[in-house]
Amino acid sequence: MPRRNGALKSNGSGAPSQNSVQRRLSRLDVLCPRHDLGARHGLREADVSRSAAAIIRRVMRATAIDEAYWRGVIRRGEATFFVGAGVSAPPPSSLPLAAGLVASLIAPVLEPLALPAKLARNIGRALVSLRPEVITDVLLEHLGIDAARPLPHVLRGRPNAWHGLLAAALGAGCCVITTNFDTLIEQACDALGMRYRTVVGTAVEDGVAAKSTLLKIHGSIGGGALESVALAVRQVGHGLSITQTRLLQALVENRPLLVLGYSGRDDFDILPALLNLQRTAPGLWVVHERGTAVRPVAGPARRRSDARPAIQCARAWPGSLDLLIGETSDMQDVLRPRRSFGRLRRASPDAASVVEPWLPDREAAAVALLYALVEARAFELATQVFRQATKSRPSSRILIARAVVLEKYGTDLRAAAAVARKARTISKNESADIRALALDQSGVIARRRGLHRLALRFYDQALKTAKPSNSPEWLLMQIRSHRAVALEYLDRRADALREHRRVAKYEQRTGDLRGYAKSLNNIGIVHMNQRQWKPAIAALEQSCALKRDLGDPRGIAQSLHNLGKLHFLREDYPSAESAFMESLRLRLGRGRDDHGAAQSYVALAYVALKAGKFEDAEQYATRALEAHVACGDQRGVTQARGLLRALELRP
Repeated sequence: MPRRNGALKSNGSGAPSQNSVQRRLSRLDVLCPRHDLGARHGLREADVSRSAAAIIRRVMRATAIDEAYWRGVIRRGEATFFVGAGVSAPPPSSLPLAAGLVASLIAPVLEPLALPAKLARNIGRALVSLRPEVITDVLLEHLGIDAARPLPHVLRGRPNAWHGLLAAALGAGCCVITTNFDTLIEQACDALGMRYRTVVGTAVEDGVAAKSTLLKIHGSIGGGALESVALAVRQVGHGLSITQTRLLQALVENRPLLVLGYSGRDDFDILPALLNLQRTAPGLWVVHERGTAVRPVAGPARRRSDARPAIQCARAWPGSLDLLIGETSDMQDVLRPRRSFGRLRRASPDAASVVEPWLPDREAAAVALLYALVEARAFELATQVFRQATKSRPSSRILIARAVVLEKYGTDLRAAAAVARKARTISKNESADIRALALDQSGVIARRRGLHRLALRFYDQALKTAKPSNSPEWLLMQIRSHRAVALEYLDRRADALREHRRVAKYEQRTGDLRGYAKSLNNIGIVHMNQRQWKPAIAALEQSCALKRDLGDPRGIAQSLHNLGKLHFLREDYPSAESAFMESLRLRLGRGRDDHGAAQSYVALAYVALKAGKFEDAEQYATRALEAHVACGDQRGVTQARGLLRALELRP
């Protein structure tokens, strides 16, 4: 049922009549303090109307926007707004954008460890550099829904001018789609007495009318509840549900569309759904650039990452979509049908959203941070966290996390094996899940060291430990995924492919895109080694694309390396060299992976040998030997030495 906020007249269809809305709006002519033009530009109230007129003239000259058209469709309730965090950032709301939101989730995880201030700042910077969906995925994975408990406190605020405009538009019959979790649009509607219907997250019913509908597509913190909030990879990795997609289509496809304060970087659910729409009505998308004049997206602006989704939609939709860039707030007075439209009297923060402070226990915080820093490839910071967290006797959970850090870092696999061995010893009297995790990580390290039969024994023991104890499905699938890699190395490819496909289906079902990207890579490897080129290329390229969306440079490097191997096997040596070099560049840079770099050197040595570039081959083989010795990879050392001997014996 629609929310009924205010005693507005109905036109008989359940929606407020145009005349009643307009009469109500005409009486709301008081500016909301600190969020209008005066607040933005330091103007006296008497100067506001002149400044607004100047901004409107400037925007109109630069963009040739059909001001009358957009004001008309908003006034008549025919438009749909799609808004993101950018509309809640201006004062007096002053809510954080994505990076600030992530920082607010990290802060309570850092606090129990009492880290030195400089170390805490460096950790915060490293984790904020990840995609928001990835870091929240790690925090939720290790801390549960409690990791999201700071949101109701951080997202409290007062509605600003945007919220007032959107509330008035809803009251006039427009629809609003937002990815924001805050309740500021609702507060503005309450302040203005607007009547509207709210649809939250996946709780979508068929037949929702495209009139006065507020779709909170990623959920809401309303009432302090967090169950509807979708902010992690596993929560958005499923894509939109069928009912969400239908409602999005009803609200967007054939209605004039205004995209404001929204980057479009929801690559896993919303953007694919938008690109599949067949929009025919006019559209206007403003890419936010703080403090700059609004202008068409042209020249260097078209290369901006935050302009990419808008450009993709403009190409995909049959209807017109005007792309602009600049200070989004300057669009308010261009779009506002009249001065009184959506002006707020007053609105206070929602007291119901206040929640008790939350802190995880010290061990849980340390484990979550270690895994998060692995995702950020901040291995040295992870080492410092481990030292701070283990001033007393470390637990098996922290030791397992430390073994993961050392294995992913790849600089000393022998040390990683020693830590895993200690974790196995300490975990003997703990739950089956912890024992299985210790065995699983021991298998991963053994496999990285080229000890594939030993790795398989560890995995089999882990499954034997976990299965009878009703361990969580994710743990069983993790062990199976790792075990399948060992099977492939032991030439049991049919078994490996069967296990990889089983794990991939689970990851698709649960929205685990991080795991699914790895499974695609592993499936590509098996097909490659079976000389099945087309499915191998398809799987590896899909893995690369997904890892790019996830912001995983180390994973991209791994998939590129495997594409290089595929080209090498097909005797396409120039393509192989190109893929190996790009993989090496990532492994020495953003995707820091010393052990992976050693493998890249070996691969490049083989390519140089095939091309008759013997000096290059010797240099690559020498670097590979040094790197494999440093990492403790016995199989890699043997491979590099064999290469050098072959080069010495050549005629």
